[in-house]
Amino acid sequence: PQDLDAAFARFGDRTSSLASLGPGFASFEAPCGGVIRYVHTRGAVVAATEPLCAPERRAEALAALAGHAREQGLRLLAMRASGSGRRYH
Repeated sequence: PQDLDAAFARFGDRTSSLASLGPGFASFEAPCGGVIRYVHTRGAVVAATEPLCAPERRAEALAALAGHAREQGLRLLAMRASGSGRRYH
């Protein structure tokens, strides 16, 4: 999308954000204004990185991508890349 470069410049704060700009990734533009780079697999839509949007909108953007995946009969696979989640030792 046209706004991908701007979204990356503003919110691309992970190495995976940069890597997801490469070929082979599709873009999902969430209604909240975020952009998520992803790939399709046989059974899932796989988020390549955190949504490129304000941190407080990331959950909303992922929920929209999950809905998009469900419409295609697929699941969403997304892994947490940052934050203060629980850590197990």
